[in-house]
Amino acid sequence: VHVRNTGSAWGMFSQHTWALALCSVAAFAILIWKFRKWNEGSRPTALALALLQGGIAGNMLDRVVRHSVIDFLSFHWDSHEFPAFNIADSAITVSVILLLLLSFWRPDTSQGQEKPTPAQEK
Repeated sequence: VHVRNTGSAWGMFSQHTWALALCSVAAFAILIWKFRKWNEGSRPTALALALLQGGIAGNMLDRVVRHSVIDFLSFHWDSHEFPAFNIADSAITVSVILLLLLSFWRPDTSQGQEKPTPAQEK
């Protein structure tokens, strides 16, 4: 399919394409600024954040250049038709799922490091 979506998910806020583009620019900039702090040296978290940033960049580019996001993937199951989407949407969705899963599983990053004494903590 070839669908031009001027809004966000399911066409919400379709009258505010430039506001959505500005939100994308802000989110992209914040991810650049906070990337090292948020990934905490974790490769899976870095991958999830990079996927998120790539998805944001893809949709942001469409919004700025074409004034809409081009969705081209459409799936049907039984009599249900799912909303059309694109690869950037998939990257955003997968990254959010990964970040949610990773928030429940935090590897111990203190291995090999001495635990600070109470005097050092003050």
